[in-house]
Amino acid sequence: MTNLIILTIIFAFSLFFSYFFKKKIEETIIFSVFLIIFILYIFGIFSILNIGWYFICLLTLVFLLILVRNYQKINLKLLLTCGFIFIVIATSVSLIIHKYRVVESFDELNFWFVAVKNMYVNNELFTSINSNVLAKNYTPAATIFHYFWVKPNKYFNESFVFISMNFFIYALLAPSLSMFKKTQWKKALLVGFFLFLIPLTIYNFIYTGAYVDGLMGLIFAYILYIYFTKKLDKFSLFSLLLALFTLTLTKVTGIIFSIAAAIIMVIDILFFHKLNK
Repeated sequence: MTNLIILTIIFAFSLFFSYFFKKKIEETIIFSVFLIIFILYIFGIFSILNIGWYFICLLTLVFLLILVRNYQKINLKLLLTCGFIFIVIATSVSLIIHKYRVVESFDELNFWFVAVKNMYVNNELFTSINSNVLAKNYTPAATIFHYFWVKPNKYFNESFVFISMNFFIYALLAPSLSMFKKTQWKKALLVGFFLFLIPLTIYNFIYTGAYVDGLMGLIFAYILYIYFTKKLDKFSLFSLLLALFTLTLTKVTGIIFSIAAAIIMVIDILFFHKLNK
């Protein structure tokens, strides 16, 4: 039930932004993930993560009402896409594989899972004074998304941390499939398979662990992909800002990656006039 609730919220957000910005749903799923992290972080600053979670639920209802009211204007071509099929297949596999997973690595248990559990129990960021996490200098982006996924469950379940991490990765990969038409689904699934393998070259245990190094690299790659391949409309600009925000909060070194991405974009704007194209 927890997975169903969370996926319903994410896809409600994604459907709404697909309708509002006229973008394919595989492009708006990661946008929704970034936005959820941003919202929860703002509420987390005031130590009311649970209120932030219910606020997201309220937004979900509002978005669904708007979609129902305007259902005739919804473009199904933006929803039934190759990227969406990739997300559905990959997520389904993760739900099966990680259903009964428990943490096995001491390093992961020592911080990532303890941090998420503290957030789950206290409804505060793990950096709060009520947290028993020792390494409070870490940044909370990934743990915020894990909290979002675990929150509706009656008890803390470690498997949801693995599932949410996998979904985050799939959401970052899926926009690369937006170039394919529905009739090219075979080619898209083949490309999707190779996209699935690419993160393994960054970190061998990216799909089976909770470390954020691989995730950080994928967010950095996503930023450059959006900037260099997409028209810089409102949606792309918002996506870049949210991605840079999330990258900065993923790990302390994420700040360096964010600065590097910003420098690359500024150089391109100054010398290659990206914004004037």
